[in-house]
Amino acid sequence: LLALGLLAEDALAAAMAAALGLPLLRREGLPEQPLLLEHLALRFLRRARAWPVRVEDGRLLLALADPLDGFAAQAASLATGLPVA
Repeated sequence: LLALGLLAEDALAAAMAAALGLPLLRREGLPEQPLLLEHLALRFLRRARAWPVRVEDGRLLLALADPLDGFAAQAASLATGLPVA
């Protein structure tokens, strides 16, 4: 749908977030530099298409291009020692 121009990327992201009950994070709301680089390699973040947003209440908020990618969330949790929200 995206490739055919029938659906805008923002619309797809909003629909996925709503369907999964997840917050939709916009690029403007992300920190310029990823957090926890001492635990999360940039190479991993690029491959996983993940961006650590903040640590709140002992949990890591991790933005994912694919929110169904359980591997990226689990790997980030293991690397940081924090549960991923």
